[in-house]
Amino acid sequence: VVTPEATSLSNMSATTLFALKRLVVGDERQRRSVASEVDLMRRLAGHPNIVRLFGVGEQPLENGAHGTQ
Repeated sequence: VVTPEATSLSNMSATTLFALKRLVVGDERQRRSVASEVDLMRRLAGHPNIVRLFGVGEQPLENGAHGTQ
């Protein structure tokens, strides 16, 4: 378990603690599911009961799967 911290974020204090969600996506169906979740998080941005989405990244893995964080 790690405690992720972000620095140099616009409109944020010097250091911000946040949760990091990492997924390994094995096929296109799973990839579309993750993309749908990200889209929903973006559409619900600013809602008082929804956590803030800072960003999304994707990185191909050696076995051809994709890692999303």
